[in-house]
Amino acid sequence: QMCIRDSIELAGGSYAGATIAGNRILDNDQNGIAAAAGVQGLTIGGTTASAANSLVINRANGLLLAAGSYAGTTITGNSIVLNDTAGVNLAPGGAALTGLMLGGTAAGSSNAISGNGTGVVVAPGTYTDTVIQGNSIASNRSHGVSLGAASATISALTVGGTANTCLL
Repeated sequence: QMCIRDSIELAGGSYAGATIAGNRILDNDQNGIAAAAGVQGLTIGGTTASAANSLVINRANGLLLAAGSYAGTTITGNSIVLNDTAGVNLAPGGAALTGLMLGGTAAGSSNAISGNGTGVVVAPGTYTDTVIQGNSIASNRSHGVSLGAASATISALTVGGTANTCLL
């Protein structure tokens, strides 16, 4: 049965110590998880198999994170597949998205992002302390990582680093 709208909607603010883990979030009319503004201190997934979320077959995005501060927020160990628009959509409409860790270097922190319209969409803007690292991003229909429009400006974003990021 399809869930109308987003499966989990997060209001902006502090989520210190909160975790969304071990869920199968699928077949939503919009997004699997959506944050309308920055959410700080939240963990989505984790480094163990039991903590992983499956964000699958959503009509828009697996994860939609609007502009704002994501200080201390990590998205790790999840399976984000077969979403129509994007696996992860960062700051649609532009502006600034800061402090987010998508993946990481620790064992089990890699997100599997595949079969989506685009793996990760990064809108134009400033991404201070935002890192996309150590993920397996493969077999998406359009791009692995889409960095804004042709004339867009994206600054302060780290993609890759000391851990391998597979972008196919």
